[in-house]
Amino acid sequence: MTKAIAQTYNIVHEYRARITLLLLSGCIAAILIYAVNVYMVISRSVALGKITHEVATLSDSVSALDARSLDLESALTPDTLSDYGLQPGTVTAYIPRTAATAAVWPLVARSGHEL
Repeated sequence: MTKAIAQTYNIVHEYRARITLLLLSGCIAAILIYAVNVYMVISRSVALGKITHEVATLSDSVSALDARSLDLESALTPDTLSDYGLQPGTVTAYIPRTAATAAVWPLVARSGHEL
C-alpha cells in the first residue's frame, strides 16, 4: 500500500510540475506579447506626434508663403511689370467656333470641362 501511495504521489507530483511549467511558460509568452504591443503603441504614438508637429510646421510655412504671395500679387501693376521688361500684349489670333467644334462642346461641358 505504501508503495502504491508513493508511486501515485510521484506521478501526481510529476504532472503538477509539468502543468506548473506549462502555465509559467504561457504567462511568460503573454508577458512578451504584451511588452511588444506596448512598445508598438508607444513608438507609433511618438511617430504620430512627430508627424503632427511636422504638419503644423509645414502648415505655418504654407500660410506664410500664401500671405507673401498675396502681398506680391497686390503690389503688381503694369508700371511695376514694365520695370522687369514686361509689356502688355495684344491678341493676334482667335480660334474660330466652327460647326465641328460646336458639336463637341456640349459633350465636353457635360463631362465637367467647359470651354
